[in-house]
Amino acid sequence: MHPNESALNSPSEKEAGLNSDNLPWIHSFETYVDFISYVLLSAPDDFPYEDFLRDDQQMNLDKAFDELRNGLVFVETRVKGAEILSRLKSLLDDSFLAYQEGNESTAAHLLQDFEAAVLRASR
Repeated sequence: MHPNESALNSPSEKEAGLNSDNLPWIHSFETYVDFISYVLLSAPDDFPYEDFLRDDQQMNLDKAFDELRNGLVFVETRVKGAEILSRLKSLLDDSFLAYQEGNESTAAHLLQDFEAAVLRASR
């Protein structure tokens, strides 16, 4: 189930024009951390099929990393220093590149390093 599927019941979100086509999977720091785990379990090509989503809305590697990049806004508020944020972005980019190159083990390790760094930096 898409983490925000139930959010469509909220009148304020309906009024804002949010729907299942444009709701992000990540809407807080906690869901960001959860989403990292989801990507670790599913990448590069084992993302579960969600029957309530159209084929063009199904999660894939590109969409997952877009979500991770966009969700960094929830991390930025907890991180002190541009240097740490830069390091996080670098780890994320390196992981995506390794997945694209077919180096799944390295990619997963980099994404785990990213997750650990996010958690450390947010304390």
